[in-house]
Amino acid sequence: MKSLFNDLNNSSKRFWVEVDDLDWSVLSQLNQCYKTASTGAGTEKSSTEPSSIIIEQFQAISSVFRQTMEPLSKSLLMPHLFLLLTPDAQVIDYEGTSNVIENLHVLGIHKGCSLDVSAAGINAASLCQKMNRLSVVKGNEHTLHKFCNNYGLCAPIYNQETIVGMLGLTFDLAYQTIFAIPVLVQAIQGIEQQLKPNSILEQQKVFSDFDQYKLTPREKQIGYEWLENKTVQYISAKHKISELTVRTFIKRIYNKVNVCSKGDFIRRFYFNA
Repeated sequence: MKSLFNDLNNSSKRFWVEVDDLDWSVLSQLNQCYKTASTGAGTEKSSTEPSSIIIEQFQAISSVFRQTMEPLSKSLLMPHLFLLLTPDAQVIDYEGTSNVIENLHVLGIHKGCSLDVSAAGINAASLCQKMNRLSVVKGNEHTLHKFCNNYGLCAPIYNQETIVGMLGLTFDLAYQTIFAIPVLVQAIQGIEQQLKPNSILEQQKVFSDFDQYKLTPREKQIGYEWLENKTVQYISAKHKISELTVRTFIKRIYNKVNVCSKGDFIRRFYFNA
């Protein structure tokens, strides 16, 4: 099983990459990509929220991120921010100290913004996206001036052999950095251990299969939870809708998919996959 932690067993090499490790040609390519694509707006040019498609695709990993990061974040005394990102460096969610979250507008970070190299130049997320390794970017190594007082780390999250997301950690340069890599490693290990084998890829496939029946985003979410044997009560509480509304959704889904029972519904999407 592929994981960041495969590299930990190899004591003969450092398992993360820093800007100083990059060849001049790679640095030049990254900088040119930013200059060509960017108008200088940086992260602000992104949409204010992730699209419904992104939310659907990353529902499972977002849930695991919340379960894992809330207690870990509370255990860290210094101001910090954890970022959950797609493999192409779009911010899905974040967790951190309240004073950092309240001032995210200063950094231009919000759900849906892009930290890839074309939008935000060299940073830990764009470097991780490029190298597929835990990446560290410090202070003035960032392309964007607004990140230059920060220390950033980002590493891939694996499910089996596939990178399904990235986890970033950032904090002020004034604080000690010796703890940062072990903390990020611990966080990713916690997330990867909670992910069911292929669960994210499975969910993405089911949502794709739903498309042919023209299910709405809400119908897809409820339909997938129904396939996962979640109860009407659970779905009702999660989506803050009545149990009667949940049953109405299920009937509507059955009609669109042209099945008459839960057994037929499960067979349609799991056994014929």
